[in-house]
Amino acid sequence: MRSKQQASQPADEFKEVAPEDLQVAPSSALTPSEQTGIQVKQTTTEEAEKKGVQQLARIFIERYGSYSTDNSFQNIRDVQSLATKRLWSELSPMIKKNGTAPSFSSKTTNVYSFNLLSFQTGSASVELKAKVIEEKAGVQNSSYTSAKVALVKEGDDWLVDSFTWEK
Repeated sequence: MRSKQQASQPADEFKEVAPEDLQVAPSSALTPSEQTGIQVKQTTTEEAEKKGVQQLARIFIERYGSYSTDNSFQNIRDVQSLATKRLWSELSPMIKKNGTAPSFSSKTTNVYSFNLLSFQTGSASVELKAKVIEEKAGVQNSSYTSAKVALVKEGDDWLVDSFTWEK
C-alpha cells in the first residue's frame, strides 16, 4: 500500500508539455477508418432492407405473441399496420369472437434470435426463436418457441403475410 506522501508525488513517466509543443492533425486529414484502424463497410440498400425485414418479423412476433386479458386484444390491433390485408382478414375476427377472460392471464414474448431464411425481390422468410413467459392464476411459466414469418413487399413497404408457431 502506498503512503499519502507517495500518492501525492507525480509519476516519473509523465512529463509536462508546453501547449506550443503540441501538434494536432486536422480532423479532416484522416478518414474514420484511418483514425481507428478499423475498416468501415458502407451498408448497401439490400443489406439495409434485409435487416429491416428481420426487424419487422421480430417486432410482429413480439407484439402478436405478447398480450394480457386486461388489454382487450390490443396485441392484435398493434400488428394491423405490419400485416397484409390478407393476414389482417384472418387476425381481425379474433378480436370480435373472443370475450373477456374470467381471470387474469398474460403472455410476454421476447425474440432472442432470428435468421433470414430467404430474400428475393418481393418476398422474404425469417425464422425466429423466442422465450415466452406466461402467467395464469398468479403462476408464471417460461417456455421457448420458434416461429417462421413470411413477408411480402407491397409498393415500398414490407408486410407480414403469414406466420406459423413451432415448438
